[in-house]
Amino acid sequence: MPSACVSAELIEEAAARRRRHEALFNAIAQLDRTVEEIWFANVGRIRLHGPGQRVLAVLFGKATKSLDAIRLLCETGFGQDAVILTRSLVNLVINVWYIGSAPDPDERALDYNASGWMAQRRFFANFPRRTVLPEPPDLAEIEGRARRWDAVTILDTSTRQRAPISTTRTARSTASVPAWITRTPGAPERTTRVRTVRRSRSTTRPTTNTSRSLSGTPFRPC
Repeated sequence: MPSACVSAELIEEAAARRRRHEALFNAIAQLDRTVEEIWFANVGRIRLHGPGQRVLAVLFGKATKSLDAIRLLCETGFGQDAVILTRSLVNLVINVWYIGSAPDPDERALDYNASGWMAQRRFFANFPRRTVLPEPPDLAEIEGRARRWDAVTILDTSTRQRAPISTTRTARSTASVPAWITRTPGAPERTTRVRTVRRSRSTTRPTTNTSRSLSGTPFRPC
């Protein structure tokens, strides 16, 4: 029978680590609380229109979950592993800015989802006995959008003139959106020249602080 990973000794070490790096842990806790306060202050007024806003909402949920995971890893002494998630979170923020700052966020969101769908398709192709994705009738469009997304580099995004994030509904009707964008697909972690993002089915709404970190500080459960 394997021993439990969360032992009393681990909890004591996490509490001691928080005391040694109190200012840093307080900073991440403040960021966590700020995100949660903003969400609950606007939860009744949030309306998602179009694929652009839906993709950004999913990425927001992924970001809050990653923030909690980074905090737990740091508390328990797995700082090097936390750096991996931090890099993923930075890439996610770049994606959020690149999609949200576009003149037409819906178009970039469609490109983003197309890239993820193609990565998922290639992943399943290596396991023929597993789930096989049906070939959509608009495969050529998906492949073109995926190539356009994957061709963009971080340098490209940083040198383009920054535009205000659009929150208005674009002319593209949600009824005309391809079937592969209407859901949040699960997909393997994909690595391109630009970014590495794990597609997640995680909810976009932060959950309530019903759990606690190893050192006793409230956090949203992953």
